[in-house]
Amino acid sequence: MKFKTFLIFFILLGSLLVSKNLTVWVSWEGLSFFEEKAEEFNKDTGHNIEILFVPNMEEKLLTSIKTGNLPDLALIKDVHSGYLSHVNTLYRIKDEDLEQLGTFRKDDLKVFSVNNEIVAIPYYADLQVAFVNQKILKESGHELSFDYTIDDIREIKDDFENSEIFPAAWDFMSPYVFYPFAVHDAELIDENGKLQMDTDFLAETIRNIKELFDENIFERYERGALIKGFSSGKIAIILQGSYLSPTFEQNETSFEILPFPVMNDKRIKGLIDAKGFAILNRTKQDIALEFIVFLYSNSNSYCEKYYKVPLWTESNSEKLKDLRAVLKESQYMEQSENFQRLYFRVMRTVLQSVYSETMTVEESLQNAQEFVNKNW
Repeated sequence: MKFKTFLIFFILLGSLLVSKNLTVWVSWEGLSFFEEKAEEFNKDTGHNIEILFVPNMEEKLLTSIKTGNLPDLALIKDVHSGYLSHVNTLYRIKDEDLEQLGTFRKDDLKVFSVNNEIVAIPYYADLQVAFVNQKILKESGHELSFDYTIDDIREIKDDFENSEIFPAAWDFMSPYVFYPFAVHDAELIDENGKLQMDTDFLAETIRNIKELFDENIFERYERGALIKGFSSGKIAIILQGSYLSPTFEQNETSFEILPFPVMNDKRIKGLIDAKGFAILNRTKQDIALEFIVFLYSNSNSYCEKYYKVPLWTESNSEKLKDLRAVLKESQYMEQSENFQRLYFRVMRTVLQSVYSETMTVEESLQNAQEFVNKNW
């Protein structure tokens, strides 16, 4: 009897020694998917993957870096790569790690790299897109092609003059949505990578876009109103994030996904919002990579359900066909820490001042540049 008890104790002890724990922070869409896959992985391997949902990932990571209370693995945005590279326990991703996961585009790896070292593994991308209700447009004799222009929207506006339907809408005061317009004809950084706000190019761009709002070619709506207006058929075109696709699908809203429009014979390139996994505890790299391989191999259905473009493989999903086409017409945002820290703050103030007409474009940009110069 004593021998049996000892044997059971020895077996249990052995299983505990073999079993490994991994804390994973996730955010954005699909919590139930990650929990389900973690449970499957735990059953198959005997390990213990713990999934924790973090509503505000950036704020939580910044706080945790200061306290040292970091997870083993975290799903991060591409723009988080810079400050996470300072984490002493971070595991740098190797080529052989990537080879067991799939095939990655150079641009996607680049935004998750700091000083030529990969700090996170690309997972999926959300995109800035134009949601278009072609049904509404066809009723008025219009239909937008992939290469539609601002002038096409202008024509739609003229035909909607006596209609309750707005042709197109987005939030002029959103620095994130405005970014593709801001870099349409010029860079926002100088040769040293410093944010440049007080330029003739940017001033002209802001005036031109504001004029489109003044002419009612675009209407200004914040995100909640955009979703409601598009879902109810009151807005024909909105510029927003592809992550809203499941919402419109659930609302049974007719929509087609197109890129941002062409302006002055040149595509306005919407932003790519890529997510990837950073291994923040390099002592757990083996189990972290094992779980990531398992997760990626089971993520095609997740990407389809939530309209994510997988970044580890060339998806042949018919549902994601439009997003794959838009991806090729999209761009990444400037990644540097200083740029990220200051751009949103100063551009939001500039756009608010210009839209409310409390300052001229020149005054707003001069004030913004002074702030950048003092805080760069």
